[in-house]
Amino acid sequence: MGFGEELATLNRLLAKRRSRARVEQRKSSLVLRATLPPKPGTGGEPSQQRIPLGLPAVVASLADAELKALTLSSELQSGSFDWSSWLPSKATAERNLITREVFEATARKLHTEKYARAPERGAEPD
Repeated sequence: MGFGEELATLNRLLAKRRSRARVEQRKSSLVLRATLPPKPGTGGEPSQQRIPLGLPAVVASLADAELKALTLSSELQSGSFDWSSWLPSKATAERNLITREVFEATARKLHTEKYARAPERGAEPD
């Protein structure tokens, strides 16, 4: 069975268990889709939203995605859902950013390695 068939099977299983969350593929990653309360500070009514799981869209990730879908559904049904446990923290987001200096140094190193034997193509002299 291919990935798409496995994903469809998982979502049928979640529906059979009356889970309020489903697993979707978005590009090469997996996300949860559910009707969720508004994010903090936004106000409004509950709406269908997606939560990125940080998992690649491969068959091996579906077991983890199923567990997270069941956890989300359980939190929604018990009224204990809290966005802070599902959104990446600000520290995580900042840790994933790189500075211009780091980017330029890495690009320079890769360029030099690639053209080390062809200085006429841009390698920096030693």
